[in-house]
Amino acid sequence: MRLAHDRRGSGPALVLIHGLGSHRGAWDPVIGSLAAEREVFALDLPGFGESEPLPAGLRPDVQTLADVVEQFAGELGLDRPHVAGNSLGGGIALELARRGSVGSVTGLSPIGFMGGEGEKRFVRGSLRTSRLMARKLHPAPRLLSSTPLRTLLYWQMFARPWRIPPAVAVRDMAALTVSSCRFRRAAPGAGCRTRVTFGCTAAATCPCRTIRTGLRA
Repeated sequence: MRLAHDRRGSGPALVLIHGLGSHRGAWDPVIGSLAAEREVFALDLPGFGESEPLPAGLRPDVQTLADVVEQFAGELGLDRPHVAGNSLGGGIALELARRGSVGSVTGLSPIGFMGGEGEKRFVRGSLRTSRLMARKLHPAPRLLSSTPLRTLLYWQMFARPWRIPPAVAVRDMAALTVSSCRFRRAAPGAGCRTRVTFGCTAAATCPCRTIRTGLRA
């Protein structure tokens, strides 16, 4: 299937995979610096941003989305590209590393490292709440001109949500309203060089527990 994407720069190929409820524009603050050294492909996952949803009958889980990204890379003639992903994108990147189909992986706060049932419930509940708020606010984007409201909506996903420009917040909110994914614990093993990092203020993922779990993986 076709994935909407931006292509910039030249050099070794780097595929950027956004997080849950997001889109390829999430990489805009860094894509210029990356493109100075690499050929960068920032994509919209199926059902996110400008990409069409998965065909009926396919589950939007990490394994299926990894299949789609593999196909995307193959269609562009990318042989084991480097991959960086955040959140959901990080989980997809780790699955690609497990398969050995990419050259290297950087996972930024990837999904799949939840500890016990309590943390799973917290993460799923917090994400459902964020999506519900986005769907309620989506018909009235002018409300996002309010800095306190942007902070309330995005405190789980951004360290400084009050810095998000209103126009970017509106675009992100639209992506969050249609997002859907099923995920499970990260599978062990990696077939390439892999780096995983977690932010200390990842409020959506119980950060202290998540960091400890990630360091043990």
